[in-house]
Amino acid sequence: MPRTQEELKTAAALFYMFGNLPRVIGAIDCTHIKIQSPGGPNAEIFRNRKGYFSLNVQTVAAANLKIMNIVTRWQGSAHDSTIFRSSALWQQFEAGEFRHYILVGDPGYANSPFLATPFAENSSELRAGLQHVQEYQRAIIATRNCVERSYGVLKRRFPALAYGLRVKTSTAQMLVATAAVLHNICFDENEQLPNTPPGFTSNEIEINSGATEDTPNSNYGRNVRNELLDMFRRQVNTHTNHLP
Repeated sequence: MPRTQEELKTAAALFYMFGNLPRVIGAIDCTHIKIQSPGGPNAEIFRNRKGYFSLNVQTVAAANLKIMNIVTRWQGSAHDSTIFRSSALWQQFEAGEFRHYILVGDPGYANSPFLATPFAENSSELRAGLQHVQEYQRAIIATRNCVERSYGVLKRRFPALAYGLRVKTSTAQMLVATAAVLHNICFDENEQLPNTPPGFTSNEIEINSGATEDTPNSNYGRNVRNELLDMFRRQVNTHTNHLP
């Protein structure tokens, strides 16, 4: 993760190019990595909502698709928002280590003072059709798209992460983390992407956690999204007032 003021400003400037959202330094999400049954009395906690065993792996992507932060220790039944709130990264943001900068995520996460999300598709705000809300929605979806793209690249480079890992769970966790490190090195070395394997679909094991804004804590930090909405509202009003 960027730490110095210069690194934070550079990261925010790169993300700003996607959708004109200020202060964003990373896009967060989780991806499911298929594993074999770990066996034992707790095996079922690794079974996810689609019925197979997996690790629910959290990453934070940079604007250039490199992985800045990764958590591999959670079972497939774990909720994305729970993983984030239990992570060292959450504690670092709460402690103010990243100053006023923020992450962007999908609607599976509750808003917080340092995480902004889009509105759920069935939300009253989107149904109202307000222009500044629509502009915000487009901007935040465009900004967080890099984390989904990073999963596609990661799984093309290491197809076993898409097809599934048939090793013990602790080894699978280490392999996923190692693949993330190698993924970053490939970007540093300007490695070309391999051809897509036959029948390969990087999204075939992606699972939306299904949470919407009626989750507990959903009001926590909603002022952050309201602040961004106010920015888009002012932009829309300024543009309207300057129309001939």
